[in-house]
Amino acid sequence: MNFSKLRRGYIAFMALYVIVYGTILYRNIEPFTDYTNTIELMADLVNLAVVTFVARSRPPGLRMPWVWFGVAILLYTLGDAYLVSQTDFQGLEPESPNPADWCFILNNIACFAGLGAYLRQTEHIRLMETAFDILLSVMAAAGLIFQFLVRPLLVANEGANTAELFIQLFYPVADIGFLSGCFLLVFGTDIRRFFTRPNLMLIVTFLFMFVIDQLSLIGTVYEIEVIETFLGPCWAPSFFLLTLAGTFPAEERIELHESHVSHRWETLLVYGRILLPYLFAFALLIMAAVLYNLWDSFFIGAIVMVLLLSLRQINVLLRNQGLLKEIQKSEQELFLKNQRLEKMKNQMERDAKIDFLTQLANRRHIDQTFVGLIPEEGKHLSLGVLLIDVDFFKRINDTYGHQIGDEVLQTVARTIRSVIRDSDIAGRFGGDEFILLMPGAQVKDTAAIAERLLQKIRDDKELADRQVTLSIGCTSRQFSREDYSVIQIMKQADDALYRAKENGRNRYEVYDPEAAETA
Repeated sequence: MNFSKLRRGYIAFMALYVIVYGTILYRNIEPFTDYTNTIELMADLVNLAVVTFVARSRPPGLRMPWVWFGVAILLYTLGDAYLVSQTDFQGLEPESPNPADWCFILNNIACFAGLGAYLRQTEHIRLMETAFDILLSVMAAAGLIFQFLVRPLLVANEGANTAELFIQLFYPVADIGFLSGCFLLVFGTDIRRFFTRPNLMLIVTFLFMFVIDQLSLIGTVYEIEVIETFLGPCWAPSFFLLTLAGTFPAEERIELHESHVSHRWETLLVYGRILLPYLFAFALLIMAAVLYNLWDSFFIGAIVMVLLLSLRQINVLLRNQGLLKEIQKSEQELFLKNQRLEKMKNQMERDAKIDFLTQLANRRHIDQTFVGLIPEEGKHLSLGVLLIDVDFFKRINDTYGHQIGDEVLQTVARTIRSVIRDSDIAGRFGGDEFILLMPGAQVKDTAAIAERLLQKIRDDKELADRQVTLSIGCTSRQFSREDYSVIQIMKQADDALYRAKENGRNRYEVYDPEAAETA
């Protein structure tokens, strides 16, 4: 199934879900308001189906996070199914703690496991470098959550049983964990790897979960019923965002087409990473001063001191950031220079081996190849050689000119390349003479290649119009390291070529020892 089609259908479904569910709540449409848990369960089942498909479609090495997220959505679906069976079909209001509560807690734990698996797979997570910034931000957020949510929950649940108190306190603690994961993705990811769609989608997902969970807790602690009512349509979309992240390829970047836009976003992200922890800490101090009326000279001096220390640290970090950019720029320039030098080096090495006109191996490279083919001690090598000569090439030059002569040589070279094996080495041996080395070839192999080459030359209309033909001498010999002789095999090929010319040209001859002795 095409992921882009899946995404479009999935987004359309969730948009319809939010609109219909929101309208039912806002308009108080009966009897649908009595079946809100059933509506949520329908969205859960769609989320579960899509995340299962995503997990199965991922490569084995990238599957684990989405397996855990699938388990999380399954647990949430089971929790909602229990609520549906109790509230929508039996008209009961289950007391806490109930099976749904435990399913929702296990759902959070599975989400943590999925986030941990995703972070393990994410390249360039710089945990040690960013631990201070992450810890500072999380501690500041934890302080605010404790002050406004945990403390009131402890007061409100004084005398409650252990299980009920655990369930009440689990969510704000879990939210701190989700916030830590978000900060790790924001602070710890290499800026050059940050703008991938799954990365940003997961950050948005867990921030969204954090916000709606905090709103839900605020509604519970401060008894704001309207918050609880209108948060209903938000839970399923949070898992929708989580699953949607899995429909994008792991490394798919968000393209910021204009370079200045891309630079602006990256600059904003870098400065945000630097400033956010200190803004959190400063906000926490101001909040403490407001709540506990600590506006004496000592506390104000402490705030000013923390502010100055923060500004000093920010200044150092910004300077370091500037130095890092200069280093990265220098590294990039050095990398480009090295690339150019490597390209020039490769070109020079290629030019030293390749004949400029025909793009076949030149004489020097053929000589080096002969040396490289010397068999190892105790082994034997069968080597086939073809010497190929363009018949009456001087006449072609005199009749049509040197430019046409060059084109003929280029065409012959291309034809040679088209008939040889991958292991063969073709080269230009002289002005109008070519050579073909065939490691491992027997006599019949050299003859077969010669026959194919002659036929292709004859079939070429342009060459035929200019009466271009070839004479080919073929030979093959088996060598050991002790009797390997380039001179010998070249003499054999040359003898065969001579006989091809003597016998009328436009043909090939295979080296025959008896004929060579007679000659």
